[in-house]
Amino acid sequence: MPQWLERSKLTYTWSKDSNWIGFVAVKSIGHMDSKAEHGFLSIYTSKCDSIIYNKSSASEQVMKELKTLVDFYKTKGGALALLNAYESATNFPKLPISVISFAAPRVGNIAFRNELY
Repeated sequence: MPQWLERSKLTYTWSKDSNWIGFVAVKSIGHMDSKAEHGFLSIYTSKCDSIIYNKSSASEQVMKELKTLVDFYKTKGGALALLNAYESATNFPKLPISVISFAAPRVGNIAFRNELY
């Protein structure tokens, strides 16, 4: 932990093991032959009951939010997933995005469909 932080009042909200900012999306960290770098995995999974912002790990926080979103949108059908993917691809053109949806209603016209490919 930096010395300036050890002397500050922020030490009550700072964890030397796992402070983080941002969003983490994980495809897989549990296959037999794959291994995550220990430092990153530690940041992602560590938590500390005495630190207000670290009572649950980054993993737990992200998975809780994803579960909330999945539960909400699973009843809304594939149309919203497709619209979200389209908007995401438009805003982040280098981000690989895929949607596999079954029995969704038609979301747009032919021109919209052509933009998806």
